[in-house]
Amino acid sequence: MYRKNYETGIKEECVMRKMNYEVTIEADSEGDIPFECPSCGGEFKLKIDKVQNEDNKLTQLQCPYCRVVNEVNKFYIKEVMEPIGAIVQKCVTDEMDRIFGKISPNINSNDSIKVEYKMLEDVDANDDENGYITRNGYRTGSYSNECKIDSCVTEINSLTKGESWIVAGQWEFTINSVKETKERSEDSNENPEQVVYIDYSYKNLGYTDSYSDLWFTEINFTVIDEEGEVANKYSIFDENHLPIEIPVGAKCSNAKVAFALKNKSSQITIQVKEYRSNSDLYQEKVNFDIQVEG
Repeated sequence: MYRKNYETGIKEECVMRKMNYEVTIEADSEGDIPFECPSCGGEFKLKIDKVQNEDNKLTQLQCPYCRVVNEVNKFYIKEVMEPIGAIVQKCVTDEMDRIFGKISPNINSNDSIKVEYKMLEDVDANDDENGYITRNGYRTGSYSNECKIDSCVTEINSLTKGESWIVAGQWEFTINSVKETKERSEDSNENPEQVVYIDYSYKNLGYTDSYSDLWFTEINFTVIDEEGEVANKYSIFDENHLPIEIPVGAKCSNAKVAFALKNKSSQITIQVKEYRSNSDLYQEKVNFDIQVEG
């Protein structure tokens, strides 16, 4: 589906494909699924019925260490991602063969990979108080895994400093400023050309989720310098201006996150992405072009 709204500049594009595959992956003998945070690298586990049961299936997870929130599949460990990656590659190969091997005017572009978690009959999944089991290693047993990949993105024209990105019934987001800082992290081996703080605010207009409230962190940002290089998030913090989870009706003002630029820049592009309430299918995206203040 493709639609262009010429008055607002909003482009909506939705691509859905459907192919069914099943991947069997090993799990803890106690019924725990291992995860690894894509931000801090911390390892933790969740009981299967916390991830998926008859009434609910998680779409997002929150790291118990650094509190970063992201889609469940971003927390998969390497041993889980490798077989899924092989399936994705097969999907691409099959699709290329289909398109170029026997071109047809009636192409059915409905594809996906489905993921489910299934408990072994002999596994005891008694839950602890909060569902998390954090430890350095993990044992292996077996569970069945299917992963659904669908994509639906709304993209809006670029905004600038002080302009609000409003998604009706979801959130209002504003970048207040981007300022260069001389502060450097003692824990980092990087020698960045330039470090900037992004100062931003957001308000919850109606976003709800079964796992967490609205929370914009550095994981939602892609920062691009003037030379087109993607910046790395940088491990310095303003403890008085940390991003926080907010319920409906609340706002977070002047949150700050830091990024290390590979090239000194007077202007940067910041792409911000977030999924709508309780959705792993519909993602909103916006670009901000912002001047860097000295």
